[in-house]
Amino acid sequence: MKKSHLILAALCLATAAISHAQPAPAWFLDTGPSFFGLRANSQSLPAPDNGTNSCFAISGNFSGGNGEEDFIYTNTTLPGGFRFMRLTGASTYKDLMYVRGDGNVGIGTTNPSHTLSVNGTIQAKEIIVQSDWSDYVFAKNYKLASLSEVEEQIQLQGHLPGVPSAQEVAEKGVWVGNMESVLLAKIEELTLHQIAQEKELSALRTQVSMIKAENTR
Repeated sequence: MKKSHLILAALCLATAAISHAQPAPAWFLDTGPSFFGLRANSQSLPAPDNGTNSCFAISGNFSGGNGEEDFIYTNTTLPGGFRFMRLTGASTYKDLMYVRGDGNVGIGTTNPSHTLSVNGTIQAKEIIVQSDWSDYVFAKNYKLASLSEVEEQIQLQGHLPGVPSAQEVAEKGVWVGNMESVLLAKIEELTLHQIAQEKELSALRTQVSMIKAENTR
């Protein structure tokens, strides 16, 4: 055997020995066929939507199914984007947050219809809502409905004029900024009615005082 052949054989044996001695990498790129993405070596990860999405696991022990594993994946069956999920069993998962391809973000929902859609309760110390305000009620050309007109509309519609009905709120919800403006408009209208009533009462008091003064002469 030629010397060059012996050297080549020795190199091949050494490479095989080193490769065999090295531990398997903790992460590897799985190219399918049912899964494409980065995941833990020799572990199973349930690919959502029949394995048609790219997944990226961000913790280990995927085969345990103890609810300890979180992962994200690029979604191809929905309108693109990323879904953040948590395994709840060996082959089940719970959606946590979804960043859709159009920029909408969903928390507790995979169908965010607005910039931020939350399927649950939000707790905050302060919320700033920029919306149109209701000072137009104090404009000189504003037509203030009389209380009798308001009463008539309440009897016909079952709610204040300009305020959504209970059925509308149940079906469509409430736009917070707009509703705050509507409620302020009602407060301002009541304030105008009270001012008018105060003027009427003041005029009546003056008339009563004048009548009493004439009767005491």
